[in-house]
Amino acid sequence: MLSTLFTYTSTCLLFLSRFSTNKRYDVGLPNYIFENEHESINEHTIKKLSYKKEIALVYEWLYIHCSSFRSTCYIVTSIWSIGFLLEFLGRLTLILVRLSINKIVIYGYVILSSVTSIMILLTIICIVKERKQTLIFIKQWKNDHLNVQQE
Repeated sequence: MLSTLFTYTSTCLLFLSRFSTNKRYDVGLPNYIFENEHESINEHTIKKLSYKKEIALVYEWLYIHCSSFRSTCYIVTSIWSIGFLLEFLGRLTLILVRLSINKIVIYGYVILSSVTSIMILLTIICIVKERKQTLIFIKQWKNDHLNVQQE
């Protein structure tokens, strides 16, 4: 479930990172952030990371270390699940009211378009707010962890 949520969220947030080749640089994370205790990643290995892998690693790091990012992932998933449930209930209501097939199809498209538009708008609002919070968190994390490592 976690991987599905992560995949969905990273897909939703992909538009935030469309125009950059180094996602870590965009959010202010140092290059060695993905080093494992058992393996060392040198500069050559970092350059070989594919763009999608780079994004996946950044979002995985954010998901693990930033609780507000995790909360936003759950909120966005909840928005879409509630939206699709409401869309289903709207279509079911159209059927139970016994409208003609043509009206059900037309109103169904109207309901789907309306619900989808609202869900997209709410998702964008959540992502914009979360991006600001995440960038603040990363600055605080860098100050706490990088200052300690330098001393």
